[in-house]
Amino acid sequence: MGGCGGMHGEAGKGGGASMALVVWDSAITLDTVVLKSAKGGDGGKGGDAGNGGGGKSGSPGGDTAGGSGHGGTGGTGGNGGDGGAGSGGTAGPSYALVFHGTKPAEPNTNSMTPGAGGSKGKGGAVAIGGATPAPDGKDGASLDRFEVKP
Repeated sequence: MGGCGGMHGEAGKGGGASMALVVWDSAITLDTVVLKSAKGGDGGKGGDAGNGGGGKSGSPGGDTAGGSGHGGTGGTGGNGGDGGAGSGGTAGPSYALVFHGTKPAEPNTNSMTPGAGGSKGKGGAVAIGGATPAPDGKDGASLDRFEVKP
């Protein structure tokens, strides 16, 4: 009997976003404002792959009619395949201003300072002797203004 397949690695969780101001479907005026966001959250590490289970030993053969003896023992089943590793999580962005719909009016100079985007999560490791490790996530973006398009 062949071994069971290895468990898959879970994907890394995404990092949270940092936004100083979100404007959603509203018309506003930003008149000499200072907006500063913090660092985006880091992506989580992907789960490691599980090893496949070992094959089971064969059973002895049975008696044949007429007393001619036992049959040979069956061969050992093959090992189960290793599971796949989970990819790393995408990091969270950092935006000073996020808007959807009408772009905020800015009659005067405004200060928009985003923090750093979060760091990508590392992909999970493969089982012993496995193939390519899972991919890393992506680094988080960092922008002063970000428009959410419909």
